[in-house]
Amino acid sequence: MRYLLYFLLFIPMLGFGQRVDYTYMSDRRFGTTEDLLGYDFKPYAVEVPGKMEMEFSAGDYSFGITDRYLYVEGEDIRGVYNLNAINTTEYGFLLVTMNARDARLQGHLKVILNKYGEAEAVVFRKSPDDPEMIFFIPQLSTTKRNLERAYFTDRGELEIPDPDSLWGARIIPIMRIHKDKEGVQERLQGGPR
Repeated sequence: MRYLLYFLLFIPMLGFGQRVDYTYMSDRRFGTTEDLLGYDFKPYAVEVPGKMEMEFSAGDYSFGITDRYLYVEGEDIRGVYNLNAINTTEYGFLLVTMNARDARLQGHLKVILNKYGEAEAVVFRKSPDDPEMIFFIPQLSTTKRNLERAYFTDRGELEIPDPDSLWGARIIPIMRIHKDKEGVQERLQGGPR
């Protein structure tokens, strides 16, 4: 009987697990290469030009960036890649990767930005022998934007003429940066679902 009670108390906690969601174009603006560090791109679709197009669930593919590594999740491309360089380009950023076991296998991750500095897509190439895979970052739907706008403090919603005006202000951010985990950036879940 006691075990049944523990089991029944444990079941509701299963629903409180971390929900996996896409990252959206409007989540973050990237101005410098440092803005990429700790960010984890979670796209919604992939295209290999001339070969295939596919949509997938949130979290099936992801690209996490730290100062030394690119963490990639996804079928046939999963791995931890050494970062040789992060460069600024006319389209956004180019992250040059190298396979630790074979230095000849250099690939890249291109982060394609729009005119507002928001990531529209990431283009991944595992090695020179593999084709480029274009992963698209979704736009936030109007429905979800309206739900989140009611909960989170929107960009430009709060006027801050000087630092003292922050006292007593209620600010609910949409992103959290973990300083203890190499600056990992996490999109928060909140408000009505």
